[in-house]
Amino acid sequence: MVGRASLSLGGKATGGISKHIDDLSIKLTENNFEVIIWDFTLKKSYSKSNVRIEGLNYTDIILGLIYSIFSLNIIFNKSYQYLSLKDKFLISTQSWKLKNYIIEKDINLVHVHSLNRPITHFLKLKFSNIKIFITDHGFWQKKGLVLSDNNSIFKKIKKNIELATSIITISSFANAQFKIYKLPTHKNINIPNPIFLSKIPIKEVHKENIIFFNGFNRSLEIKNFELVIKALKHLSFFENYKLVAIVNNEAKTFIKSIGVNFQIEILGAQPWEVVVDLYNKSKILVVPSKSESFGLVYLESLSVGTPIVGFHETVKEFQNKIDLDIGETFNSELENYKDLANKIESVLTRKYDKHQIRKKIQSKYDWDFSIKKYINLYNCL
Repeated sequence: MVGRASLSLGGKATGGISKHIDDLSIKLTENNFEVIIWDFTLKKSYSKSNVRIEGLNYTDIILGLIYSIFSLNIIFNKSYQYLSLKDKFLISTQSWKLKNYIIEKDINLVHVHSLNRPITHFLKLKFSNIKIFITDHGFWQKKGLVLSDNNSIFKKIKKNIELATSIITISSFANAQFKIYKLPTHKNINIPNPIFLSKIPIKEVHKENIIFFNGFNRSLEIKNFELVIKALKHLSFFENYKLVAIVNNEAKTFIKSIGVNFQIEILGAQPWEVVVDLYNKSKILVVPSKSESFGLVYLESLSVGTPIVGFHETVKEFQNKIDLDIGETFNSELENYKDLANKIESVLTRKYDKHQIRKKIQSKYDWDFSIKKYINLYNCL
C-alpha cells in the first residue's frame, strides 16, 4: 500500500483515506496477504496488527537524493518533465529505499491510494512488470487542478491512469468526474469503500440533543462548517441542541471570531473510540460538504443508525442502494443555510429505526462482502 498510516496503526494520518488503508490492510492480512504500508511521511519502520509500516529515516532520504541525482537524473530526465519540482523531490527522497525494498521483498503488486501521488511513474520505470492499482479518493478536489494539458496536476493524473493496471473508483459520483474531466474510464472498476461494522458498535445509549459535525480535513473549504453554524443560528429550534464538531485549526480560529446562540463543543482530531461514541449519542450527523468522493463519515454514522444531512450525490447514492430513509441531501450550489436549517430540523423531528438502518448498511457495505472484490481484482490480472 502506498499511502499514510492511520493513528490506529501508529501513523499520523486522520480522515477517510487513512482509515480505508488501515481497514483494507488488516482485512488482507486475514486473507493471507503480506501487507506493507509505504508511508514516506514517517521517520520510522515498525509492525502493528500484522501490517508492516515502512517510513524513511534521514539516511534513506539522503541516499535517495544522491541516487536520484546520479542514477535516475529525475530533475532533468524528460520522462519526469510533466511533474512539478515538489513531486520530483518527493520521488527522489523515496527512490533508494523503495527500489531496494521492492527487490528485497520481491514485490509484484502495489496499491497506490490517490491519483495525485507521483510515485507511480517511478515504479513503472524501474519495475515494468509490476501491477499497480490506484484507488481514486477524489482527484477533482485537489487544489490547483484545471482541465488543461498545461496543468501539471492534470498531466500527472492522466499519466497515472495510463500507467496503472486498474483504477478503483469508490462511488458513482467519482465515476462521473472522470467524464467531466475528459479522462479515460476503460480501466475503472467501482468498489465502494467498505466498513468494519465490528469496529463501529451500536450502543444502547440515550440519544442526547447533539448535532454532530465530523469534518476534520478541510473543515471550512470543503466540509462547509461555516454553513452549519449559520444554519443553527438561523432557527430558535436549535437552542436546545448542542453542536459537537471535530474540526481543524482553521475552523477553530473561525469559531472564536463569531458568536452563537446555541451550545457548542469544538474538538480536534479524536481517537476512534470517541468518534464512535459520538455517532451513537448524537441525534444527527450534519456534514453538508461541497463535494465528497465517497462520504465515509456518513456511512459510519448510518452504521449505528444515526441519520445524516450531507452532500446530495453521496446521500442519494446511499439512499438508493439501501432503499431506506436515512436523512436529507444538501446541494451547496443550489441551497443556502436556511435550506440546511430546515432540513436538519426535518430529520430531527422524524423517527428512525437504528437497527434497521444498520442491517441495511451491513448487507451492502461490510468488509466481509467487499474484500472478495479486492482479492479477485488482485488475482485476475
